[in-house]
Amino acid sequence: MMIIVPQYRFIFQRNRYGMFVGGLTLELVLK
Repeated sequence: MMIIVPQYRFIFQRNRYGMFVGGLTLELVLK
């Protein structure tokens, strides 16, 4: 899971859509 965090961070900076998907996925993973 920790390895997925940095990848999502990259997507967040690369695309705004990635931030939305990453945020939703992070919320699901955290829950």
